[in-house]
Amino acid sequence: MFCTNCGNKMKKDDSFCTECGTKVNQNTEVKNVKIRVIREKKAMGFAIPFPVYIDGEKVGTLSNGAMVEVDTTLGHHLVEFVCADGNIKQDVDINKNHECVEIKFRACMGLVAASVKITSVEYK
Repeated sequence: MFCTNCGNKMKKDDSFCTECGTKVNQNTEVKNVKIRVIREKKAMGFAIPFPVYIDGEKVGTLSNGAMVEVDTTLGHHLVEFVCADGNIKQDVDINKNHECVEIKFRACMGLVAASVKITSVEYK
């Protein structure tokens, strides 16, 4: 969980942000908000699976055409894709008007290794 004011990473049981002192509103802990990560399917391409982390926790390893969906809370979250040539990060900020954030990505071949290209981020 991240502070909705400054973005500082917090523990789930924190009542206040240790960085800026903002009080955590327990009413923002909505369990039906989701982050959905979809790897676009390519007819020809890479068999390399990519590990996906949300807020530092591994939530899956996505191969061609795979998807992972995670229940989360309102606020700021970091989605990270682990690649051989450097991790790709995407910040998302889910507010009360959203039920889901959908991130689509595809594999891209670089000079030495495969990487991730985020093709869309949609708040639904």
